[in-house]
Amino acid sequence: MGPLGMMRRAERRRFDVGPTARWLQGSDPDTALRSWSRVWALACLPALVLGCGAVPSIQPEPSEPRWTQAFGGGFTRVCRSRETLWLATSHQVVKFRLVSGRPPVYSEVHNLMVGGQAIEAVKSACTSLGFRLSTGDGGHHEVGQRVEKTPSWTPGLTVSSKSTEFRLQKDHLIRVSRKGWVYGRAKENLDWRRVTGEIRDAVFDGRIVWMISDDGLWRVSTKTGRIIPVVLPDHIVAHKPKVIFRDGGLLWIQTESGMAWPLSIRGNYAYPSGSGGRLVPPPPETTFPMGRGIIQWQKVGTPIHFTDVVGRRIDLVKSVDSLLPITSNRLLLGTGNMLEYWGFELERPRRIARIHTGGRTVRLFTQGKRVIAIGRNYGLWLGNLGQARPMDKPVDQLKR
Repeated sequence: MGPLGMMRRAERRRFDVGPTARWLQGSDPDTALRSWSRVWALACLPALVLGCGAVPSIQPEPSEPRWTQAFGGGFTRVCRSRETLWLATSHQVVKFRLVSGRPPVYSEVHNLMVGGQAIEAVKSACTSLGFRLSTGDGGHHEVGQRVEKTPSWTPGLTVSSKSTEFRLQKDHLIRVSRKGWVYGRAKENLDWRRVTGEIRDAVFDGRIVWMISDDGLWRVSTKTGRIIPVVLPDHIVAHKPKVIFRDGGLLWIQTESGMAWPLSIRGNYAYPSGSGGRLVPPPPETTFPMGRGIIQWQKVGTPIHFTDVVGRRIDLVKSVDSLLPITSNRLLLGTGNMLEYWGFELERPRRIARIHTGGRTVRLFTQGKRVIAIGRNYGLWLGNLGQARPMDKPVDQLKR
C-alpha cells in the first residue's frame, strides 16, 4: 500500500469510534464530520447566548426603591411670622409674603425630604426667613436663609380637618386647611388655591394616575408630575367619592352611599356616561404565591400572613393598608406612616428596608422599573427600583 492509501485508512480510523459514529458517517469520513458538527450544534443550541457549556446566571433581586420625586399632598403644618406665611406638606414647604390688601404672594419653595424619605417631625417653628422641623430625638431640619444671630422662632401649628384662620389687615383674613388656602373677608372669598388634600383612592392607566379626595378628582402625569383638578358632577360630590377604578375607557367612582357611576373625561370635566348602580363586594381575601409560600391578606387595616411550604404561618405586619408584589421574592407594602420592603427568598421572610412617608399609603403601582406610591396625606411619590446588588442582611427580622 502506498502513502496515499495509508493516509486514507488513517482518516477512516479517526472517525471509527463506535456504532453511533459508524451510523452517522456511513463509509464517507466527510459525511461523518458534517454529521457530528450538526449534533454538536444541536447540543449547544440552548447555550448559544451564554456560550456552549455555560451555566445560566440567576438575576439578583432589586434592592429597595429609591424615592426621587414627590407631588401634591395636603397641608400638614402652617406657621406665620410677621408678614410671612409658611405652608408645609410632608415633602416640601412653601413660603408666602402677606401683602396688605392682596392675596398671599408666592415667594419660594424648599424640599423637606431627607435621604428619600419624609422627616418624622413632632413640631415646627418659623421666622420671617426660615422654617424648622423638630424631631422626637431633639434634632432639627431647617430651610430658608440663615442668620448670624440666634433667631426668635414662632411655634407652628398642625393643620387639622378644620380651617386655621389668620387675621390680616383691612379686615382681611386667610384660612388654611389640608385642602389649600382661602383669602378674603368674613363672608366673602376673594382668592384661593387648592391642593390635593386627603386622597381616598387612586387608579393608574399606565400613563395617568387618577386620584380622588372626598370632593374632587385629580389627574397626574407620571412624566411631568403636573397635577390637574377635574370637576366632578354635583351628585357625586354630594355623596362623597370613596373608590375609583377603570372599566375599559371609562372611570368609575363609588361614593359613600354605595352607588357607583361611570364617567367620561373631556378636558377638565367629568361627565356621566350611563346610569349608576351598586357594586358587588370584593372577595374577602387576597391570596398569592410569594417566595417559598403563600401571602394572605384580608383588607385594609388587617394583618398580613405568610404560610410556608410546610404549613407554618408567620405573622408579618399587624396592619397593612396597601401592598405590591415587585418580583416573586420581593414585596412592597404600606403600613401606618411607613413603606416596608420585604424579601422572601430565604426560609423565613425578612424586612429589607423601612421608609417614613409621613402618612398612610392608599395605593401602590409599578411602571416598568418605577414604583408609584399614593399617600392619603403625602400625595404621589415616584421612585426607581434600586440597582441589583447582593442580598442585604436581615433587618431585625420580624420584630416591631
